[in-house]
Amino acid sequence: MEIGAGLSAEVCENFTDQLGVFTADPRIIEQASLIPVITYDEMRDLALGAGVIHAQALHPVKKKGIPVHVRSASETNRQGTLIVYDRQVDPERPVVGVSYKSGYCSVDVSQDGMNDAVGVFADVAGVFKQQGISIEFPPAGIDDFSMVFHQDQRKGPEAVNDLYRALARDGLLEMDDIAFQENLACVVVAGKGLKGRQGTLAEIMGKLRDEQINVRFVSQGPKERCIVVGTNADKGVQAFKALHALYLE
Repeated sequence: MEIGAGLSAEVCENFTDQLGVFTADPRIIEQASLIPVITYDEMRDLALGAGVIHAQALHPVKKKGIPVHVRSASETNRQGTLIVYDRQVDPERPVVGVSYKSGYCSVDVSQDGMNDAVGVFADVAGVFKQQGISIEFPPAGIDDFSMVFHQDQRKGPEAVNDLYRALARDGLLEMDDIAFQENLACVVVAGKGLKGRQGTLAEIMGKLRDEQINVRFVSQGPKERCIVVGTNADKGVQAFKALHALYLE
């Protein structure tokens, strides 16, 4: 991608072992279909579980608006997926794809009056930085918030205790204010058509309720391009399939 950006190419051809980018991982969901056009940002949103192309690799071409054509190395005559800066959205199909990944955990922080305190979130985030842990989702409530991260970042029998001690040192938090959850899965529903669309979260919650899946957390950024839903790991694939069926089948 960097070479294509450096040459200001008209398009970058990316040949893979797949036909292109699908609405979901076809190894898990047989009904997944090929996406003809997707934006750089939507690819980033689906990077949680999509392994066709690394989202970070798109940065050089995104800066110059160079399209990327993801296509099959064995069927070079077939049209794949075109990754572009922007695209028109079909109002009847606001979601472009759904992705899924398991192996998440969270540190949950609660403290009376936290919402009125200054700098608590920054202090806790600073501890994660010192520990070398990247935070993927920070859902929050009244006087509590969670730091959701992939548990591969904390290995070994003392890893969790080390994190507890780091958070509790210097009186930042009492140990009783910190809880740890593991065996979580995340499902991402993504598409630029979600921005300003009414009722999406209600649809997702209703579908998961019908599937008898408990939602552990929900995260949505101000750009409204995607909604992240956290579930127990043993329900992750079921939630993934249910939400793909809701919007893309």
